[in-house]
Amino acid sequence: LHPIPRTAFSDLPVPPDIEGWLVAVMGPKVQRRFWAVLALQRLYLFCDASDVDPYDAVDLKDGRVVPVLSDPLARDRFASDVHSNWFACIPSASRAARRSRANLPPDAEERAFEVCCTFTGPLARVGDGNAAMAVRARLSKPRTRLALVAETADLMEKWVNLITSGPY
Repeated sequence: LHPIPRTAFSDLPVPPDIEGWLVAVMGPKVQRRFWAVLALQRLYLFCDASDVDPYDAVDLKDGRVVPVLSDPLARDRFASDVHSNWFACIPSASRAARRSRANLPPDAEERAFEVCCTFTGPLARVGDGNAAMAVRARLSKPRTRLALVAETADLMEKWVNLITSGPY
């Protein structure tokens, strides 16, 4: 048996449903920008638009996706992902100050959507960069949700609609 030769993602016979930049929000200080491609109910995340191999691929077949603003629980989870506990003790800290601390634009909540499924790739366990969190992340359960921020609110709606409508 011979392995299938490697080919660029763009050369595959299945055209993507949508592609574009998404920011994965994994914590107050942990956001990562990915070139995302949706094809056949799989979300491929690339570190760069010119990458051939994806950083991670998420199977969305049995997943759930919701705009953050349309679901109160998703909104609360997004707020906890974005806001550090440091701001929780300062009642006068504004939402804008908290978001700027998280390096997100002021309208991030309006452009965010939540993907709920079982992550098995590199995004499954992500710490905030310090050693203690990295150890806890490796020992914890795999990630079951991820907040993603699209470039615009219209693009967020398009991502959500294409993911929920399925491949056919």
